[in-house]
Amino acid sequence: LSPVPSSIKAKSTLIGGSLVESLMSNLSHSLTSDRGILLALGVAFLLAFTLMSRQSRSWKLAAGALAGAGVLHLLCGAYGWWNRYEAYIFAAILWGMCGIGGVWFAAGRTSLKPSHGLALLPILPAIAFPYLYGLAFLPLAANNIYEQQYQMHRFVTEYWKKPVAVNDLGYVSYRNDQYVLDLWGLASHQALEARMNGKNPEWMTKLAKEHDVKLAMIYAYSFPSLPQGWIKVAKLRLSGPRITPAYSEVALFAIGSENAAEIQSLLRQFRETLPKGVVLQTRDEEI
Repeated sequence: LSPVPSSIKAKSTLIGGSLVESLMSNLSHSLTSDRGILLALGVAFLLAFTLMSRQSRSWKLAAGALAGAGVLHLLCGAYGWWNRYEAYIFAAILWGMCGIGGVWFAAGRTSLKPSHGLALLPILPAIAFPYLYGLAFLPLAANNIYEQQYQMHRFVTEYWKKPVAVNDLGYVSYRNDQYVLDLWGLASHQALEARMNGKNPEWMTKLAKEHDVKLAMIYAYSFPSLPQGWIKVAKLRLSGPRITPAYSEVALFAIGSENAAEIQSLLRQFRETLPKGVVLQTRDEEI
């Protein structure tokens, strides 16, 4: 296997092509996004402390290390994805700024009063908004996963009980003893290489045959074209607004016409157990 995990290769913008170009592209994206700009301002503060403060070497090293971590995230990091990819660096930078800022003000014999904290009020909403928004919509976000990913898991483990292909790895593989083929490539180096390099979608059928997979549960919009012989037998749709999944609708495909009838029969049984509002339409209905 490659020294770099497939999950990183599948998501990182630094894998493949020129490293310098990728770093500059990532930096450009950072400096044109609100999260990246706020992070850059925090890095600038820490660098200013490192270069201008008369504090001890240990304080300067701490500030420099935090600034370096911030620079690395500006060059290599990601944002969004329900805030999970940048939360670590904002937590570190902000806590560091609180401690280092206090030391800096104290060294200048600046008398800090509670009223001085009011100056931070205009900044706080800009920093905290995505996380407050995420907190407010957390119940709906979790319900999305329950209505989509958990129901997919239930169908595979309780009804299908055979190998399956997906392109959003996670809940379907959790506590599932059957093989799960990850067509997006986070857990399959073969699939990742084929998806990134292959223009012919038949690589999906090839991998499915190798692992005896007869059912695929995927976001059809994620693939420009699908292999011949894949029959769309159903679609599963959320009951309400989408927050966390990539798409509101999952398409279910029989890999080979001989498997379509069995899958549809199991889906009709499964549909009776779905949460209220979740829609499952089979092939013999309007898809």
